[in-house]
Order: sequence, then C-alpha cells, then structure tokens
Amino acid sequence: MGQNRFERKVRSLERLQTIYLMLSGALYGALLAVPFNYFVDSLSTNAVQTLVTNFPFVIVYLVVMVPAGPLILSFAFSLKHPEKRIIPPMFIQMIGIAIFITDVVLHSRDFNLTFAAIYLSLLSIMPLGTFLDQFIVFLLERFVKPEDLKTSRLKVYSDQKTVSSIIENQARNTLHLNEKPLEHSEPSIIFKTMKDERFTTYIEIEPTNEDGTTLVNMVFLEKGDYATVDSNDLKEYQREKAVYLQRVMLDEPNDIFAETASGTHAELLSRINDDLLGVYQRSKGLSKAEKIRLVAYLLSPIPLGIYISIVGYDATTYGAIIGTLISAVTDTSRIFIKNRRTARDDE
Repeated sequence: MGQNRFERKVRSLERLQTIYLMLSGALYGALLAVPFNYFVDSLSTNAVQTLVTNFPFVIVYLVVMVPAGPLILSFAFSLKHPEKRIIPPMFIQMIGIAIFITDVVLHSRDFNLTFAAIYLSLLSIMPLGTFLDQFIVFLLERFVKPEDLKTSRLKVYSDQKTVSSIIENQARNTLHLNEKPLEHSEPSIIFKTMKDERFTTYIEIEPTNEDGTTLVNMVFLEKGDYATVDSNDLKEYQREKAVYLQRVMLDEPNDIFAETASGTHAELLSRINDDLLGVYQRSKGLSKAEKIRLVAYLLSPIPLGIYISIVGYDATTYGAIIGTLISAVTDTSRIFIKNRRTARDDE
C-alpha cells in the first residue's frame, strides 16, 4: 500500500470514528496480550501439561481471536456509530498489535516465544488487515455521503426505448456499464458501471409526460476505502462522461437533440442507497433458519481447525473443507439473491 493511500485512509476518519478506533484497538491489544502472557507463564512451569490442558483454547486463540478480533470489534463499533461509518479493522489491528508488543516486551519471560509472537504479528498486519478491511466493506458497504455524489441530467428528444438502445449498444463499453440494466427499476431503466470500477456511474433513463422526450439522469460517485469521497478526479470524470453521452446522442447516425437540464434525482438516489447495502443490511429480511445457517458457515472454521489439529490432513479432511466451502458459497449466494429479490418485489 502506497504512502498516499495510507494517508487518505487516516484523513478519511472523522472524530467519533477515531474515538471508537482507539477504544477498539485497546480492547484488541488486551485480547492479544492477556491470554498470551497467561499461556507463556504456564509454559514456564509445565510446558507439556500446559499444551495438553489448553490445546482447544490455543486453537481458538490462534484461529479465531487473533485473526477475527479486529473484524468483530470493527463490526460492533461500526454499528454503534450513529451514521454506521466503518471503523477500519486494519487500524484496530495496528493499534492492538502496538499495545501487544509493548506489553509482552515488558512482561514476557520467554525471549524466543516473545520474538516469534512479535515477528508473526507484524508480518500479519498487511495481508490480514487488507483482507479484513475488504470483508467489513462487504458486510456493511461504504458510508455514502450525499455531498460527495455528483449529478448531471440530459433532456433527450426521443423516446425511452430508442435512448436505452443507444446507450446499451453504443455507449456501454466506453462508460463501462453492465450488460443488463438493474432489475425492478420500472418505469425507468437504470444502468450501472461494473462492480470493480473506481468510479461508479448510475444512468437512469426516465420517461416523461411530454411525448417524444426522455430524461437521462446521471449520478457519479468515487469509492474510497471506507466511504465515498469527493475529489477533482471525480468532478473531471463527471464532466467527461456527461459530455460524451450528450455527444453520442447528437452525432450521426443518431442525430438526436439532447440538452442539459436541471432537476432532482430523488428516485435514482433512493435506488442507489438501496443498491449500496452491505450483506448485513440485506440479512435483516432473512428467516431464522437462514440466519442460523449463515452463522454456522461463519463458525465452521473453528471445528474444522480443531479437527485438523488433532487428525491432520487426510482425504476426509480435504473432503470436509471442500464440501463446507461449496455449501457455504452456494447456499449463501442463494439466500441473499432471494432476499434481494423479495425486497425489490415489496417496493
């Protein structure tokens, strides 16, 4: 991660986020240091007995508490935030590890074990922190600041079907739009840029009460690490794409007059807010049985980790891992696709 991007991550945090970050980082530091010091002190008296007695605890500590602690704390404090802004797991991890290192250096009596713990914890910051940051965004999505969204509108003197066909067949590749419009957007037709784009564009083709005219509403946003951002690049992107779309309408062979227009984008903005929901928000409409299955999938690494530590890797182990993974992916996808369609049908 470049220095500039790291600086943007830090500057994107507002005051309450910073307070929650410090609290959660301190909790994670304690979560790392207290069990570690207890375990090291126990090893110094009776290493074999300590390993046998505390083996399940050691597995849970290494497999669950250490890697998942920042995610759990981030999830809890993010939901506690009045605006549901993300408390970054990577920063929680960094603060917690700094506290952990300070504590074990001052209190641990086993140099080799302390050195190994410090080395491994520092080594895990970037890969684990990056993964957890992406996962919390998957769960909660980025915070959308309305003032960051840029809007444009064209009034096109043609019918909705013709305008939609032009955008879909002539402008889709340049604008990086998905092949199909969003579902359940009638009477409008809404196109959206592909998921992994830095800038996200929503284009709504809205019929009007005037015969032979159509409104093309455009909303542009830039994805930051934890929230939408406002930047000069986004403003330039908005101008470039709005002008391009107007030119596509005006140029041959279309030769359709299109002019800039003013007005609100209330329906489109409402649809964008609904589209930018994380997995957690979508899960509120799940049945009790579906929630139980999802929790079971999330907790499945614990029994699998314990089983592998006892039995080792064999054909049964590989089968259990692959079977659990396939079942989790297919069943989770089916649950959330069904839930999203149900939510759309209820609108």
